Amino acid sequence: MTSIRASLFKTTVVALCSILAATPLVQAAVTIGQSPLILQKPIPPNLVLMLDDSGSMAWNYMPDWDYLKNNNDNDALIDSSNNGVYYDTTVTYNPPIMADGTHYTSYTNITSVPSDGFTTDSSVNLTDYSEGGISYSATAGQKKNRVRVFQYSTGPAAGPYSVHYVASTNCGTFSPCVLASDTSGAAAPAGIAAGTNIANWFAYYHTRILMAKSGLTLAFSGLDRNYRFGFASINGRNNAK
Repeated sequence: MTSIRASLFKTTVVALCSILAATPLVQAAVTIGQSPLILQKPIPPNLVLMLDDSGSMAWNYMPDWDYLKNNNDNDALIDSSNNGVYYDTTVTYNPPIMADGTHYTSYTNITSVPSDGFTTDSSVNLTDYSEGGISYSATAGQKKNRVRVFQYSTGPAAGPYSVHYVASTNCGTFSPCVLASDTSGAAAPAGIAAGTNIANWFAYYHTRILMAKSGLTLAFSGLDRNYRFGFASINGRNNAK
């Protein structure tokens, strides 16, 4: 009796092994993990952006007026060492990036630049322009001989300051002065046309809110599309452009 049971058991085991070996589904189901169980794929974080679109963000100077090292003369207000949002010759002002990965328009003409590159509602001539108590331009000569130029200062925040000029086509008697087409590095990083750098700075960076928007697009553009973002604004009820 014992011999018969042993024979039946042996036959059953052999049959089961044959069935398992011939079943690909069972073979495929046995997958050995290649990473320790304690290591899990990280979940992309949730990010919430709270944009300050209060009235002070429209100002064309930074820090606040009473905290500027010098707020008594225009030469001080057009020096990026003193006014943190004014044109800085050492910075390359790239157009911001849109949601599809392409860039906003790059402007090249300092005599016709949008006051807000995101909306492009109106354009200004930077060789004949003032805003918020700051004169962006200088003028020399009379009538037909009149020459208009964009201006900026260099020097320590508290001064003394050295004023420089960029002309669209003619420097006239202004010195030191370069044309907007200059790529020598005198009024913009070497290899970049001074006029293009100035125009893009004004269109996308010359106020606090423009600088914040442009900087955010450049910072967020490198993030994974699977990140989940939330957005709110302080004054715009989440509708700030």
